[in-house]
Amino acid sequence: MPTPVGHTLAGLAIWAATERSKSLSLKDMLNGRHLGWAALCVTASNIPDADFISITRSGLEFSGKHHHGVTHSIGFAVGLGVMVWVWGKIRKSEFAGRAAALTTFCYAIHIVMDLFNVDTYPVNGIGLPALWPLTDTYFIAPLFSGASRADILSFHNVVAVGLEVLIYGSILLASLMWRRGRGNSARTKKPRLSP
Repeated sequence: MPTPVGHTLAGLAIWAATERSKSLSLKDMLNGRHLGWAALCVTASNIPDADFISITRSGLEFSGKHHHGVTHSIGFAVGLGVMVWVWGKIRKSEFAGRAAALTTFCYAIHIVMDLFNVDTYPVNGIGLPALWPLTDTYFIAPLFSGASRADILSFHNVVAVGLEVLIYGSILLASLMWRRGRGNSARTKKPRLSP
């Protein structure tokens, strides 16, 4: 399974690629105007893993018993996006549609990332119900071995996190560089003179 590091970097890459400003750098992440959108993307890309937390008679329990259930499905991603849109409309926000679209997309990217990682934790079975509610079938397309929940501090997990930083960090940097180049070309364009 991908770690929160990988999911966070993927959320930041989506934010950087979809941010509406002309130029965007890492320094801009600290700007309050951009920070809210970045936080939304990071939260939405990590929220499916909230299924590690369950409420029991003795209180909150942190376990993998319910991991990779229906919270890891496109149906849940769309449902959350609709709830964000409704909440935005109730608050009369002009950004309700954008917030809903980013939430749904970042949530769905989490599911895609999990599909490509092997999760052999025996309690949940292998894979995830990505197309729920259309089908309860569990899907997996194992390209990466992913982090292991059985031995969190293993060398294998260090390598898995390193791969995530390399892959998703590169995508984030490419998004930031593309954004910066786009902003620079917009500033250097000379106005056309009409005859």
